[in-house]
Amino acid sequence: MITYSFNTKSNLLYVTFDEIITFAEIIDYLNEFRELDNLPLDLKLFYDVRKANFDFKLEDVATISKHAELVTEKYNTVKTVFLVDKPKHTALSQVFTETETKEKTTRKYFSTEEAAIKWLDSE
Repeated sequence: MITYSFNTKSNLLYVTFDEIITFAEIIDYLNEFRELDNLPLDLKLFYDVRKANFDFKLEDVATISKHAELVTEKYNTVKTVFLVDKPKHTALSQVFTETETKEKTTRKYFSTEEAAIKWLDSE
């Protein structure tokens, strides 16, 4: 299950991946994300994947990354963090963050929420 909420105080979109997460679910979430029209143009995304059980192939990560780039075209900047705590989450997040992106997009992964938020809040 993928849930999300926008925190107006921190100006972050919090996204939680919980239980089994398939390739199709991620694409559906990204398509739904594309329709959101109340987010700031300098977008900060916080993905908590600690409770996720990813059920897709490593090769799917590049496709997910390309789709994420398409659905965020209208934003000036996109800073994304992944909060991880398992080796598989770390590996998938590393591949995702190292996938080539447009200059306006930056991605990192962290093992602590404090470090992730500190990076998101940095210029």
